[in-house]
Amino acid sequence: MNEREWYDARSIIGLGFSDGKARKILSGLVNAGAVKTGTGKRGVTLYKPGVPFPNDPRLLRSISDVLNVQEISKADATFIPPEMEASDIIKRTEFYWNAEVNNVSVLYYPYYVCNLITQDGSQRTDIIDAISGKLREL
Repeated sequence: MNEREWYDARSIIGLGFSDGKARKILSGLVNAGAVKTGTGKRGVTLYKPGVPFPNDPRLLRSISDVLNVQEISKADATFIPPEMEASDIIKRTEFYWNAEVNNVSVLYYPYYVCNLITQDGSQRTDIIDAISGKLREL
């Protein structure tokens, strides 16, 4: 996908997904802010990437190049399960970059977990995305 161009649901259906599954994928991407929507001719919903990303995957940088990342022991960590299956990520990567994926590794994305206690004794836990700074809800 080119971030300057608009696409319709057929782009996802062309990957072998059913019409319903394609719309569910696109809806999830729109809700996450990864894809923007617009209206085309005859009221067809169009989609385009909502965040900039390079057309060449070699230009992607590691999180550890940007942030100071410290590994913590598994006993001290809380792991949030993935929202996407690896097979879906492989299909999308191969489609977008017209490439072959040979290996997939799990990367645990950094979050700040803040336990907040107010003066009246009420408590809440906030999870903040360490990259974007956005509050994440579980």
